[in-house]
Amino acid sequence: MLYRDLGRTRTVAKVATEANKSRDYLHKPASIWKWVVQRAQTWDRDEDRLYAEGLAEQRRDKARRQARIASTRQATLVTRLQALDASKLGPRDIARWLEVATRVERLALGLPDSTTAHTGPDGRPIRAEVDQMS
Repeated sequence: MLYRDLGRTRTVAKVATEANKSRDYLHKPASIWKWVVQRAQTWDRDEDRLYAEGLAEQRRDKARRQARIASTRQATLVTRLQALDASKLGPRDIARWLEVATRVERLALGLPDSTTAHTGPDGRPIRAEVDQMS
């Protein structure tokens, strides 16, 4: 257990120092009991798995908590939006509401909420510049 518990930087030499034993003496039991090759690696993989499972559970808990908060806030906002008199909104307000509503809808459908176009210095597609290269 001492070898295992020394962590990933463990060595038989460190066990020898900790246990006040000869390193040469400890190489035989380390080999017989497969401390290095089998047992410690199996332990490390199991520890990694448990750690990853713990992180995944924390992420799930956080996602649930954030979803509950978002749902509560959304319900409040929907109530407020339903009370708005659209005839009293100005052109900027209408444009912004349309932009937000469209973005939310696209995200809900799994679509990108924006796209990026790469153009040359004159605004033309880059492909046109490549075609003109000699």
